[in-house]
Amino acid sequence: TRRRLAALLAGLSAEIAGGLVRAVQLPAALQEEARTQRRRLALRLGGLGTVIDQAAGEIAHLPLRPRAIQAAADSLFDAIAAWRSVATHLEFSPVATAGVSRIWEPLSVALIAPDAIRDPRLWQSNALALRAALHTALRRLIVWPTESPSVRLVYDSTAEGLLALRRAATGVLLIDQPGLVRMPRHARL
Repeated sequence: TRRRLAALLAGLSAEIAGGLVRAVQLPAALQEEARTQRRRLALRLGGLGTVIDQAAGEIAHLPLRPRAIQAAADSLFDAIAAWRSVATHLEFSPVATAGVSRIWEPLSVALIAPDAIRDPRLWQSNALALRAALHTALRRLIVWPTESPSVRLVYDSTAEGLLALRRAATGVLLIDQPGLVRMPRHARL
């Protein structure tokens, strides 16, 4: 069940990451087509809770943190919302469409090949490096200069999506290699 959960989480993360990357690449006229894909993905995300519960009930030698994994799965909803925000804004704002062509400058440095995040095998085999690349890309997007508030909105929404995807990669790591993920310390009261 754990392997199935890791594969589901990685596959959904890769599809959502691919959609977010495609939203930035697509012309305004084609943004509408992705709505159906986002809805289907949101429906599929709803079923992850059951698989998380099954994996938590499974006896294994590796610890499983169901709450942390559920939080990672829930972050995929945030990534879909960011994708929707980017796509909708690019569909209806010609100013943003013209200015978003520069978005690949900060992304390509961090992610090397933005198309690579669409591969579910990468999400499972190299989630730690992918987490670092997503973190670097979102930090670059946040500070990258833009020429208008409309373009800033697209950059910030893309950064929010990348942050949510980074949390999903953390969930994959928690399932496959829990020793590699540091859990935050709780503040003393």
